[in-house]
Amino acid sequence: MDAARAELSGRQAAEETQQLLRGDWVIAVVTALGAGPRRFTELHNEINAVEHHVGRRLHDSPVSNRVLSRTLARMVEDNLVLRHEETHTPHPFVWYELTAAGYDLIPVLHTMAQWAQRHATQA
Repeated sequence: MDAARAELSGRQAAEETQQLLRGDWVIAVVTALGAGPRRFTELHNEINAVEHHVGRRLHDSPVSNRVLSRTLARMVEDNLVLRHEETHTPHPFVWYELTAAGYDLIPVLHTMAQWAQRHATQA
């Protein structure tokens, strides 16, 4: 950790985390990849299946390929996700997995979900 990051206040650190989680689908991607690496199509289908199964609360429509691609690209830049290309097979494909930083978000998201469930009726 560099000196500038060590000097962050609790509020500033929370705001930086909030910036990493910005976007409609970041939490869905972290949650899905938390179960293990996924090919793009598997990830796309899994995210949309959850939305379909439990209902759409924040998203009016399924995630599109384009939006998921952009979300993943940003998450790669933010060091939350690793992108792997398998080109040495007859049918090349891309797969994704969480970095250590991405995995570290899972308990944070779990705590956020618990808070939301406790306070859902109050909002």
